[in-house]
Amino acid sequence: MTPPVDELTDRQRRIVEFVRGYTTAYRRSPSLREIAAAVGLATPSAAAYQLDRLEEMGFISRGRPGSFRRIVPVFDGCCGVCGHALDPS
Repeated sequence: MTPPVDELTDRQRRIVEFVRGYTTAYRRSPSLREIAAAVGLATPSAAAYQLDRLEEMGFISRGRPGSFRRIVPVFDGCCGVCGHALDPS
């Protein structure tokens, strides 16, 4: 189950939204450099740090260690970040 979206900082929310939009548009994960540029982080390592936190919180999955650029937003129904309508049932 995805944790409540109110646990995210504004920056983390923007990262999840960017990753989802990017993967939808390009059918691949964005690079750390692309994530950093999109949300105003100074370095790709700052993006990696935020992705580590998001993975620990259950908002993204990055696949097996060593897999290149595999970042998948995790949506259990809807976390409120992805833009999908919440399931009324």
